[in-house]
Amino acid sequence: CEGHVPDGAAIDTSSLGNKSFTVTGTDNANNSDLVTFNYSVVDVTAPVVILTVPVDGATYGHNEVVLADYSCTDETGGSGLLSCVGNVADGAAIDTASLGSKSFTVTGTDSADNSDFVTYNYSVVDVTAPLVTLTTPVDGATYVHNEVVLADYGCTDETGGSGLLSCVGNVANGAAIDTASLGFKSFTVTGTDNANNSDYVTHNYEMVRLKVQIDIKPGNDSNSINLGSKGVIPVGVISGTYSGVVFDASTIIGSSLIFQGAAIAHNDPHVEELNGVGALDSISHYRTQETVGFTGTSLEWCLTGETLGGILFTGCDSIQVVPPENSNAGGGGNASSNAGGNGKGGGNK
Repeated sequence: CEGHVPDGAAIDTSSLGNKSFTVTGTDNANNSDLVTFNYSVVDVTAPVVILTVPVDGATYGHNEVVLADYSCTDETGGSGLLSCVGNVADGAAIDTASLGSKSFTVTGTDSADNSDFVTYNYSVVDVTAPLVTLTTPVDGATYVHNEVVLADYGCTDETGGSGLLSCVGNVANGAAIDTASLGFKSFTVTGTDNANNSDYVTHNYEMVRLKVQIDIKPGNDSNSINLGSKGVIPVGVISGTYSGVVFDASTIIGSSLIFQGAAIAHNDPHVEELNGVGALDSISHYRTQETVGFTGTSLEWCLTGETLGGILFTGCDSIQVVPPENSNAGGGGNASSNAGGNGKGGGNK
């Protein structure tokens, strides 16, 4: 009694298609008979789906470029792969355009219509800090003491992001920045979104004294200074508007005045009109012997002080040292005033 394979052994299913199995029985007289059955071998196994990217449970940034990576494989000798389809084509960017939980599914189907799928879940989160724009104060700018400078800044979260939570500077946007004291200062604006991403911008600026016009020895165009003199040097301070600040010289605090290292010789300056424009100016006096800092090249002397309104100011004017032999500058030591202390007539002496 013989079949294609011994009784109890596996019949042929190694390839697809129609097959037959015959069993023949023979006795000792050599009489025999046979039975043949037909059967079909079909593909009942779905393709294997491999999904590498996105990673299951992964977190990706908003608008991050993440390329799908997947494949499908049908069994050896099977009906053959018909399709392998994901949310996007293999190698294309997956969806990160909006925040939240997302899923990605790949389905593999063979020619026998067997199919299987793999689904991975991932999350898209906001990882981008808001954009901070700081317009005022300008980085590296110089502002005058007590000048009114209004902060100008803003913060913007990315489109489709978690949204702006806060935009905070040293003072509120539109409020006056700190100009109350001299020296270097910084102004920082920090922007934070609802995903707690934050960024900041810092600008540095310097506060300086208000530069005003002074007139050393009013009425004397030469501004001659005899360093050996035991007298006093008169210095006029001119009222006016400087750098947008209205400056009233009649409100100067006498004890605040320092002229080339020398304090005021009298308790308070006296007030009078010096430049013929109707505003009251001031004149104060300083002992020549108390002035310091002349090196033979210092042909411009300066005054500093403060007004009752709290304005810290400075002004400079040119001088001429006499007799000439006391100066290494030559030519009588003439010099021109700078922009911080315009001389008589607003220009050079």
